[in-house]
Amino acid sequence: MRKFLKIVSAVIFVFIIVGILFIKFDTPAAAEFTDNYLRPILGNQFVGFLEKIYFNLSDKAQQLTNKTGSTNIPQFADEGTESYQICGQF
Repeated sequence: MRKFLKIVSAVIFVFIIVGILFIKFDTPAAAEFTDNYLRPILGNQFVGFLEKIYFNLSDKAQQLTNKTGSTNIPQFADEGTESYQICGQF
C-alpha cells in the first residue's frame, strides 16, 4: 500500500510539473485544453479553483523575484529619465 501511494504521489507530481511547463511555454494551447477537456470533465468550479491557485502562486513568485533584486527594469523607468533629460535641455 505504501509503495502504491509513493507511485501515485510521483505521478501526480510529474503531472503538475508538466502542466506548469505546458502553461508557461504554450499558453494558448493550455487555455484551449482547459476549456475543451478539463472544464467538461472536472467542472467550472474545480478548474476555477485550480486556476486561482496557479495564478496566485505565479503572482507570489513574481513578487518575490521583484523584491529580491531581480535584474528586470520597470517598463516606464527609461521613459521618465529621457523625458527629464529632454526637459532639462531647454
